Amino acid sequence: MMVLKAVKTWSFLLSLITILPFLNLPCPVYALPQNRIIENSFVQDATGETITILLEKPPQFKYFALPNPERIVVDIFNAFLPQVSQTKQVNGQTVQAIRMGQNTKNSTRIVLDMKQKQTFTVEHRNSQQGSTALLFIKVNTPDAALKKSSSKPQDTLKIRAPLFKTELSPDLPDDLFDLEQSSPENTSDSLFSLSGYIQARGAMDSVDNPGEEHKTAFKNRTLVEANYDKKITVSVLSDFLYFGDDSYQKDYDLDLYEAYATLPFNNLTLTLGKKILRWGKTDQISPVDSINPEDFREFIVPNYEDRKIPVWMADLVVKLNGFSLEGIYLPKFEPARQDYFGTDWSVFSHIKEEIQASSLPDSVKTYINDITINETSPDDSGLNGEFAARASTSIRGWDLGLTYHYAWQDLPFYSNFPIKNFQTDGTMSGNALASDLSTAVLTNENIEIEYPRSNIVGFEFETTLGDFGVRGEAAWQDQQSYLTSDLTSEQSPTLFCIIGADYSGVDWYFNVQLSHNHIFDYDDDFLYFEQDTVSLLGEISRKFNSEWLEACLYYNIDLNDNGYYLSPRLTYTYITNLDLTVGAHVFEGDPTTFIGRFNHNDQLFLDATYKF
Repeated sequence: MMVLKAVKTWSFLLSLITILPFLNLPCPVYALPQNRIIENSFVQDATGETITILLEKPPQFKYFALPNPERIVVDIFNAFLPQVSQTKQVNGQTVQAIRMGQNTKNSTRIVLDMKQKQTFTVEHRNSQQGSTALLFIKVNTPDAALKKSSSKPQDTLKIRAPLFKTELSPDLPDDLFDLEQSSPENTSDSLFSLSGYIQARGAMDSVDNPGEEHKTAFKNRTLVEANYDKKITVSVLSDFLYFGDDSYQKDYDLDLYEAYATLPFNNLTLTLGKKILRWGKTDQISPVDSINPEDFREFIVPNYEDRKIPVWMADLVVKLNGFSLEGIYLPKFEPARQDYFGTDWSVFSHIKEEIQASSLPDSVKTYINDITINETSPDDSGLNGEFAARASTSIRGWDLGLTYHYAWQDLPFYSNFPIKNFQTDGTMSGNALASDLSTAVLTNENIEIEYPRSNIVGFEFETTLGDFGVRGEAAWQDQQSYLTSDLTSEQSPTLFCIIGADYSGVDWYFNVQLSHNHIFDYDDDFLYFEQDTVSLLGEISRKFNSEWLEACLYYNIDLNDNGYYLSPRLTYTYITNLDLTVGAHVFEGDPTTFIGRFNHNDQLFLDATYKF
């Protein structure tokens, strides 16, 4: 009955998403700017570099230049960009990168990051078809600064694909339009801005499995962010998480999320406060991105960016002659967030509840139920915090970076488990534990966890090869903790590498990444990982119906044991500022493997996110 109910629910949601574009309901929230950006391209020839924007109608626009660093800014009024934000590293003679995004509800902003100051022109004309319009942003090369810049763009070295659908480079501002200086038209009234989002996500299991489990889940996140003069940012997050049915669990937090000040001084930028800092180039998993811990209360179901936890830091960036040097000090330790008992995603799952329902003696049930976690946090007083550094540059179209992080490990090291003289294969269930207790010794102790020191050295790169983006990371960690068969931890040096490629066409986007985790001092008692664990992960997406409907598949496949995680979904964005996503989370594999241990947690979900 549960399967039939899930199938009916899934069919209804898909039908709802399919018919919404044809409703055309007369509601103000559906009102859209009149002009749509259809496509964009980059051309480089002897006279300069030209960014061509294809629009449905002749544009109304303004443009200006900003120094330190050099940028060209073009605002297109009463226009919208179906893809919320895009970035492409083009590495032309004078244009370093192109950034596009919805600056306000009714305007689109285009920012050209320049290698040096250069003359430019912006003009428009009707296309040859007559029903559309073209906007040309022409940047002159140094030896052609006085040439006429309104000539027709040539096909030489033309990149026809839209801007890559990737995250912003860490070298770019966190906010796509975080311009350090306001345009001449700006007034003091625009110095303050307020934004945020409201997210509600409901999920239900696709199969009603026997035993203890949470068949439903609900999550609500509301974030409100205030920004003053692009230099002071403060945000507050309301986070509610609920797991329903058997032994329901709920968790609510209202916290200061990010709060930091950005202070630019010529070639120096100092950031002080609590924030999320993104290192690395890859998606879903990033070996180099070790600054912020993650929230694993739902394993990898939330997006990678949503799992990140802000931390307090002092961040100094120095940019000189094409090089960027960054130094970070983290004074306060912040661990990864996870549950240990009582949820479908917790470390020890529903072992306590399942033992209570077993035929074991009452004394054993009481003993298991009374096991608690004793956590020893690092002494982060004084100058005993974390240090990190990053050096990056761009050489002949290759973005390169070296990183070092003297860190406290975010995930716990299990120094003691109270049940002795037993072995587990990693299956976290009451039945499996009960069968292992026949020869076990039950001590009067607790689970002891701590967070040891670790050195992490990383390398990252990114470039373009034709229409493809290629990027990768590698991180060597001298002491990585692994859970063993007696449910305590051992440490070993580890090398974790990822290399990937992506392609962005007019409607299609492909991303594929190959990851390899090598454990140097491998022990056969390690759970969930082999000495060499190889995985294939990435994303495939396709846009439909004027880009207001997107079908997407996220995948993570363990090539060692054929376990996998798949998340097919449909996202509907026709309603202004509202994203509706319907999809599934599918886990498969042996319960003794990293992904397969959650093979009973398959879900159907509906997510609604309103941005303001």
